[in-house]
Amino acid sequence: MTIANVKEALSRPAVLFGLLVLLLSYLTYFQNYSYPPQLFWDENYHIASAQKYLNGVYFMEPHPPLAKLLIALGEQIYHPNAAQNQFITTDYARDLPDGFSFVGYRFFPSLLAWFTAPLLYLIFLLLTRKPLQSTLLSFLYIFDNALIVHARGAMLESTLLFFIALTILAFLLLLETRGRPNAFFPSAALFGAAFGAAMTTKDTALILILLIPFMAWKLWPESQKIGRM
Repeated sequence: MTIANVKEALSRPAVLFGLLVLLLSYLTYFQNYSYPPQLFWDENYHIASAQKYLNGVYFMEPHPPLAKLLIALGEQIYHPNAAQNQFITTDYARDLPDGFSFVGYRFFPSLLAWFTAPLLYLIFLLLTRKPLQSTLLSFLYIFDNALIVHARGAMLESTLLFFIALTILAFLLLLETRGRPNAFFPSAALFGAAFGAAMTTKDTALILILLIPFMAWKLWPESQKIGRM
């Protein structure tokens, strides 16, 4: 990334539009995320799985564990419910006790859904170099009603989308920083960590492996220089 590109990325309009994206996505994805106070879609399964993690109960799991561990971590941090073991004997939670709170279980899925929007903004900014266009493209995610409803629940998809977006952002940073070792290697570490996190959220993230041969092709002319870094 050249000095001119850095200045362009950190220009005042880019920062202001980024803050706008952050605010709007907070309002659509994170504000009052504990409502409605009812189970919907696959929350019945994922909250039951999270309680098994919290109580150390062995169970068979069709998905990698990261997203459900984050669901369990949110409940462990906030601990708004007196009991965390109502559903450890079933794979499908139902008949919620009076006063059951979703604040903990939905915290990380909603938080990552919120932070996905600024990641997308940064991706579009690197691709277009235009803050206004990047903001408008981010609106496709920020105001997608189906995604908003789904991502605010204790489910896996918002975690998956966050780490997919982070992997793509790291991929673009790798291409931008290939001539600057102080930035290239942190970008490479971020790419590996984000890709690993996506893979341990859902197997569908395996499609991101297609970025690796493309990356190798783009970095090949710089391979000797990178090897000497």
